[in-house]
Amino acid sequence: MTLESTLGDVPVSDTPNNQGLGQKSFSILNWNLLTSPGLSLRNEKNNCWYHATLHFLSVFPPFSESLNYNEQVSEFPRRFTDAISAIVRKQNLTPINHLFELIKDFQGVNNRYGQIAVPDFLEYLSTQITSLFDLVRFQLTTKLQCLKCKWISYRISHDLLFKLYIPPGSKTKCSISQLFDYNTSADFLDQSISCGKCCQRTGHQLSYEHQSDIIMLEIIRVSEKKRGNRITWRKNMLPISFPTSGISVPGTDRKYQVVASCHHRGTLRSGHWITKLMIADRNWHEFDDLRSDIFVTQAPGVNDSSVVVLFLRAESTSLR
Repeated sequence: MTLESTLGDVPVSDTPNNQGLGQKSFSILNWNLLTSPGLSLRNEKNNCWYHATLHFLSVFPPFSESLNYNEQVSEFPRRFTDAISAIVRKQNLTPINHLFELIKDFQGVNNRYGQIAVPDFLEYLSTQITSLFDLVRFQLTTKLQCLKCKWISYRISHDLLFKLYIPPGSKTKCSISQLFDYNTSADFLDQSISCGKCCQRTGHQLSYEHQSDIIMLEIIRVSEKKRGNRITWRKNMLPISFPTSGISVPGTDRKYQVVASCHHRGTLRSGHWITKLMIADRNWHEFDDLRSDIFVTQAPGVNDSSVVVLFLRAESTSLR
């Protein structure tokens, strides 16, 4: 294969849900953590994935702020920010219910968790409100260097989720640094790649570069397995360990801090999504819509067998 250079920014989609949506800018210097956990939500329609996602996104200030609308802006972004704002400001449930009416027909991607998956719903939201979710996409430059002529090809992607696959054969536990190593450390020394400069099949070295303020990670816990003509799904509950600060991500010398996490507990037949958030007092709180209260809990990352999505924020400045 040959990786071609795709330098340049991906244009903002001109879908109806983006028309009239003001182009907001956000400085990480202005990021204040929530001073309180927010509104508690209760599971009434088997929609824990919906509540977990909204709580997860409530950690990011622009999602709960008023947007610069004009009269032609679509209903979706208005209802989205109203719903997140209602959670952050502990208002009534009406905006959350109104947003659900717009997305209730979303059926997920492949039902691999036995229900709609939080990562799939995040991706869906990002396609509906592209301009706003561009604030949390990360730009990753993939560099592939020919070991013979030293020519470098570039590929630039703008992704919402940095997907991390669990190394096959992992039996007891795994660290997040091991996940990064497995998913980003690859040299192609078998001369299987055709160089775009010298036009020969040569060995190549792969590397990454980015300077992202924000990264969302998805740990791929469910994999497909074929049994004859039938496809089944298998959930990997391998414990993952990571600190909540000082995390190194390949491609940059910046360090990152975890500010939110989404977890899938249970099996694929009987599972449940919950969220954990860190607030301004540095305590972690758990949002479980099967419970009426929001409570202080252990930070994610301690032999964590349920974590699926992480919200990372660069530590170049102090969170307030």
